[in-house]
This record gives sequence, C-alpha cells and structure tokens, in this order.
Amino acid sequence: MDWNRAIEENRAALMRILALLVSMTGLAGPAQAFAFLRNEAASYEPHSIGRLRHTNILRLLRPMEVAVRRLVIIAARGLVGKLPACKPKKKQPKRKPATRHVSLPLIEPSFMFGLSGDELLALRDDYRSRHVHPNYTKIFLDGVPGARTGAFHDAYIDDAAHPHGYRGEVLVSYPELVKYVDKSEKLGMGLKIHCAGDYAVTEMLDAVEAVRHFNGPTKVLHHIAHASYVLPSDIARFASLNVVADLCPMIWYPTTFLEGHKEAMGEERATRFWPIADLHKTGALLAGGSDWPVIPIPDPLNGIEGMVTRQNPSGAFPGVSLWPEQAIDVATAIRIFTLNSAIAMGLGEETGSIEPGKSADIIVLDQNLFEIEAKRIAATKVLTTYFEGRAVYQR
Repeated sequence: MDWNRAIEENRAALMRILALLVSMTGLAGPAQAFAFLRNEAASYEPHSIGRLRHTNILRLLRPMEVAVRRLVIIAARGLVGKLPACKPKKKQPKRKPATRHVSLPLIEPSFMFGLSGDELLALRDDYRSRHVHPNYTKIFLDGVPGARTGAFHDAYIDDAAHPHGYRGEVLVSYPELVKYVDKSEKLGMGLKIHCAGDYAVTEMLDAVEAVRHFNGPTKVLHHIAHASYVLPSDIARFASLNVVADLCPMIWYPTTFLEGHKEAMGEERATRFWPIADLHKTGALLAGGSDWPVIPIPDPLNGIEGMVTRQNPSGAFPGVSLWPEQAIDVATAIRIFTLNSAIAMGLGEETGSIEPGKSADIIVLDQNLFEIEAKRIAATKVLTTYFEGRAVYQR
C-alpha cells in the first residue's frame, strides 16, 4: 500500500466534506470549519443532524485510513446541536463530563490540518474548564512499523519500495525536537510524543536529557507513546529522566499488527515488543491508554489481562504468548490503568485510587480480579460507574 498516496487521497476527500459543511453553515472557510468541528466534538449525541448524518459522511469517504476516518467521526460529532437543521426530537439529558486532558499539536502532522502551534496554543485557556485541561502539547516523531514508517536503529527487511538499509525516518529534526521540549516546559505543558520505533524513542529521551542539562529539574511530565520498541540501554532512562511510558494501544500480545511487524522487521526483532516488566523494574511511571479508535477495544480490562498473560484475550493465536518474560502481576497492571495514569495526568492527588479526600471515581465489577484466573479478566463486566460520587452508568 502507498501510504503517502492514501493520505493525500483522504485529505482531498475530507476537504470536500469541509467545503460541504461550509456551504451548509456559513462558516468562513475549510480551516474555520475544521476548527469548529474539532472544538465542538464533545457535544456528540446519537441523533439525526438534519440532512447530514455521520454515517453518510463515512460512506462518502470509504475506503479510507484510520487516521482520517477518526477525524470525520469527530467532525460528525461536533456538528450535533450546531447546524441550523439540527432539531432533536426530544431534549437530551445533560451529561456530566469526565475530566479530559487535551494535547495540542505543536506542528501539523501530514494526516490532519487546521490550527496548530502558537495559533492553537493561544486559544487553550478559552476552552479550559473544570473537566477539560489543555495541559499538553503533541508531536508525531515517526510513523508505524507495519508501514515501515517507524524510525528504528536497525534496518527493515529489504523490499521493493525502499532502499537497502532503510530504517524509517523521524519527522522532526533533533534540534527542533529539543526546542519543542523546551518550549513545552516553559509553557508548563508536558509534551506527548508518538514514538513507535526505538530510534524515535532514543531521540526523544536524548532531547529531554539535553533540556534537563540546561534547565535543571522540572515537575512537568513528558509522555512517550507508545514505548513499545525500546533499546535495552534506553529502558532505565525513562525513570532517570522522569518520562512517562504511555502504554497504548493495548496490543502487548499476539495480534495481526504483530504479524505485519514480523514481515517488516523479522520475527526476532518484532517480538521484542512492549518491555513492560523491564520498564516497571526500573521505577518508570507506566500509564495505561487505549489509542482508540486505532484499536477497536478501548476496555482497560482487556489491557490488564493482556499485561498479565501476554496472550490475546479474544482467543486469537491460542496458546501463544508475546515475550512472556515481560508479563506483570494483576496488582501492577491495575495500578497502571488507575493511579499511575492519574499521576501521569497530574491528577494523582485528586483521583486514581480510593482514599479519603479524593474524588469518588469508582467502578463496581461483577467479579474480583484478584480471585479469578487471569484469562477471565477481560470478561469482567462493569456493573456501576461513579464519577465524583454520582452514578453515571448502571448495567
């Protein structure tokens, strides 16, 4: 598949949709339409929006890559309640939002467009609220291994589309990366950075180390997503530099993604995937994420089971474990998806654990995760969810 061509085709398709939305809403142009759609994404409700529905948008844009499909879904969500044609049949009950931490792109990645950098950063406090915290910046440093766009120290297996010895490329130069880390810290914002290949991880750790040398210690936490392929010599640097390993998506077990990595990198390298136990032993702060909708199951219970068994909770690839030496215990896996994640977001004093004085953010499960076989964790059902002491979901 020609990834660059696919992105350009999707980009053109999304531009056509934005032009349609401009004609329907009276917005000044595509850039304003996109900013409007993105900023209003939280208003989504699953009812009609007049002549235009999100399912119709998706139909117009198929086939399309995940990145652009995600933006179009967000666009559809943002339209609800804003278009003149939007007239829900009945008033929807007001929902109390969960706390959201937002990452603002410092530079415009190739698969999306709209506001970024200083222009976007200048607006962050306009959207700040009790439950929306625009406290992070965002950069994509490389691509993904399966498409041979992830940046690695060692070369991919030769293919017809790339020169011999191709290792992928970083999308930001090292001097620029140092500048962005420094800029984020001076704004009091952590930098969340996509690093799929081990070379990209090294570059980010090197950039943080350089900034630490000049600026000294900081309370700002930078996050490396996805911390999946990491050189052994870089494992301990997460803890020493106080960089969060943002573990996502939840594919630390055999998947079709991994099969694609094997084709690109060879089995030995591909299967040294997600050194979670090694990172944990060094004292690194590990936070659990989903990367939804890249991965269709954002359920943390699925991720917890996979961390403990290193086997696919769906039953796919039966009996096969991915790098079983990196399995961790149930208590550690639960902490990664609860208190650790809260600490990583700067909310460790407010939520993430059941303690006096903290927010009553609690789920009630149908079985005790410490009393069942690990392979049954993903089948656990949430019976009730409490947010700030109020039941917001009941099965």
